[in-house]
Amino acid sequence: PTAPPLPPPPPTPPPPPRYPSCDRKSTQLPDFLYSIYSDSFASFLTSIHSLSEPSSYKEAILDPLWQKAMAEELAALHKTNTWDIVPLPPGKRVIGSRWVYKIKTKSDGSVERYKARLVAKGFSQQYGMDYEETFAHV
Repeated sequence: PTAPPLPPPPPTPPPPPRYPSCDRKSTQLPDFLYSIYSDSFASFLTSIHSLSEPSSYKEAILDPLWQKAMAEELAALHKTNTWDIVPLPPGKRVIGSRWVYKIKTKSDGSVERYKARLVAKGFSQQYGMDYEETFAHV
């Protein structure tokens, strides 16, 4: 008599992973964290995010509030004699400037004031060409 055929061998288990497995964590906060804020604080956060600061002079000049802030900044700079207008020396470059805008808020979220600052683009200077030494009175 012949023997019955042998059953096929069990499948070989897969090799162990080369790297440990890790579970990705969600980048979003669970809903319960958002619900812990009071209504007044949530309102405050909303009011802060609803205010927009201009990113350019072209945007700011369209709004009378920003026009007033820029006029106040220029008046303050003139009052303190921040600069003198002089002829440009030969071989020297003019340092550019730009406006920086910020909305200052009170602790309750209301607008305290619109602030505009005129800042020099000092990063455009080159050592040896535009200046030889630096000094900061501290």
